[in-house]
Amino acid sequence: RRSIMPQILEIAGRSSATRESLKIFEIGKVFWPHDQNKKLPDEPVMLGIACVQKSPEPYLVIKGALEDLFLNFGFKDVRIHPSTSTSARIVIGNEPIGIIGRVAGKYAELVKIKKPAAFCEIDLSQLMQAQRAAKKIRPLALYPAVERDLAFVLPKPVAYIELIRIIRNIDPLILSVRGFDRFKMPNGRLSVAFRITFQSPGKTLTSEEVQKILEKIAQELKESFNAELRS
Repeated sequence: RRSIMPQILEIAGRSSATRESLKIFEIGKVFWPHDQNKKLPDEPVMLGIACVQKSPEPYLVIKGALEDLFLNFGFKDVRIHPSTSTSARIVIGNEPIGIIGRVAGKYAELVKIKKPAAFCEIDLSQLMQAQRAAKKIRPLALYPAVERDLAFVLPKPVAYIELIRIIRNIDPLILSVRGFDRFKMPNGRLSVAFRITFQSPGKTLTSEEVQKILEKIAQELKESFNAELRS
């Protein structure tokens, strides 16, 4: 096979008939033949993900999950470049390594998917090469981490990954940022929420120290995107 997509979407079609929501993945090899000068095909290991549900939009669910994956595992050079409002290319530098998109209506009918669905396929072989080059080993923490949730309302849509990158760069005590809620509001506004983890290598953080960083985050997003904190 040259793609994981047909098989995983057929499984999604059969399995989603009795479920409100379905998320599945598969990891496996595909075979890409070379030109006539090479005898053996490439056999990259691919990751395929399918999401079938009415709400939230499946394309945004997969896109948000990938953005979290790339950021939290240190894939600094991986980018998601939208092609349309419901499709995108995944690239490392200028090298394409995958696709993500909503399943077209005719193909959804073919595999008997009756709800909105999205799919992504990523070349894990290339992704792991990037990960080995980018990921630094973090020493074992001696002091506890602190988690806080922040939610914002933005006047217009902004990519999750852009917001997360800005937040992570605000203070070195920010260990990780994960988006966990995103939905459109009236008048084109966007609501987003993040779970932010703080940790110091040298001491236990106080509530006051964490609060100061939260205020810096709110101020930065206010200045950059006119974002308002959501209570």
